[in-house]
Amino acid sequence: MFEFIIQHLSEISNFAMAIATVIMAFYTKRSIDEMKISRKEANKANIVFYVEQKEQNLNFIIKNIGNTMARNVKIRSNPEFKTDEPERFNFDSIFKNVIPSFPPGFEIKCSFNDTVYLLNEEKNLRYDVCISFIDIYGETIEEKFLIDFSYLNGLFLKIPNDIDSSLHNINNNLDKLVKNHNSNSKSLINEIKKFK
Repeated sequence: MFEFIIQHLSEISNFAMAIATVIMAFYTKRSIDEMKISRKEANKANIVFYVEQKEQNLNFIIKNIGNTMARNVKIRSNPEFKTDEPERFNFDSIFKNVIPSFPPGFEIKCSFNDTVYLLNEEKNLRYDVCISFIDIYGETIEEKFLIDFSYLNGLFLKIPNDIDSSLHNINNNLDKLVKNHNSNSKSLINEIKKFK
């Protein structure tokens, strides 16, 4: 047996070297694959959606906390966010359109309407927000966020709809009264100037 090993030592060592080479190649490939995944993770875009509350107002914040550009960003909400003042709180630019490019560190802040309106109008205070975008590698990424406003129940006084609408009517009538007063004051001043 010992003579056999000595006679075939070069073949045995070549065979052992071949096995060692295959093992090294396998681990090298695995290491390279892990480095590619790690590099991809470190360089990807990462868009987040969260809500910031300031007194009775809510701010929606969409931010790219990743390191690269995101393209064709789509943000959808189920159910859709509603507002009592659509001309003031225009969500179409964020929730209905596509944002063509979203650079790293970029942030969009959108003020929502009064929290009291949300509590009065909405029965379901849970929203699923879905954000999809294309990263620099051409892959479509989808992120889902659950926004739950049910913690606000009991924190704010709920106003019945008829009182709320009455307050809006009073506010509108006061605005009209002030405008009419200003107009009448100008007319009166013009008439007084004519007598001078």
